Amino acid sequence: MVISKKFGLIVVAVIVTVSSLLLISNCLQKSKSGIVIILNGASASGKSTIQSELQKLFPTPLVGIGLDTFFVNILPQRFVVGPRLPEDIDPELVMKGVVDYDDQGNRLFYLMVGPVGDSIMHGMHHAIAAYAGQGINCVVDYITYKQEWIPDLCDALQGLTVYFVGVDCPIDVLEQREKARGRVFVEGHARSHYTTVHEYVNNMYDLRVDTGTADAITCAQRIKEFITAHPKPQAFRKICTIKK
Repeated sequence: MVISKKFGLIVVAVIVTVSSLLLISNCLQKSKSGIVIILNGASASGKSTIQSELQKLFPTPLVGIGLDTFFVNILPQRFVVGPRLPEDIDPELVMKGVVDYDDQGNRLFYLMVGPVGDSIMHGMHHAIAAYAGQGINCVVDYITYKQEWIPDLCDALQGLTVYFVGVDCPIDVLEQREKARGRVFVEGHARSHYTTVHEYVNNMYDLRVDTGTADAITCAQRIKEFITAHPKPQAFRKICTIKK
């Protein structure tokens, strides 16, 4: 009878211990931050297609975020393509397109983002952090239009695991893709930031992929393999140290 009582107490103690460990494990699992994969490259370089392919490779939801989804597509269309209403704020406060030509006569289409647009980007940076903070993995289609965005991105994603991936593509291929899209008014967009998009982050990446020599599926697989093999990415941390 005494043995049975002792055995019962041991069983209860084991159950309580296991329950406590499971509770702690669940709490840690819930508090664990998701990873952030930033795909930085010129317009038409294939980032959104790589993003879609990466989403197929992860066993848990990989949230796709980007300049289209969290910037252009959330704006009232008149602030993107017009026409504005008479009482609207100055459109240059949000963004505007500027056409120019380089020394060789190549058309350039610059997207100039104003202070209101910068605030929207600030919100996007913190939205990424909010998702990751809830344990959700994110893949971000990004174009570093402005060097000033990087310190803000660093502040927002501080302490998170961030993979910084450069997406390259030859300029002639980019311009072929621009023409194929049939949006004549933005032709020259990729050329306008072809070098600065990488220079603004000091060409520092954990990994670079080239969509001129490899398709999106191959690029996505390379990125997934890199993430699996490298649990502690370094590039974004180094960028943020320099930009402070």
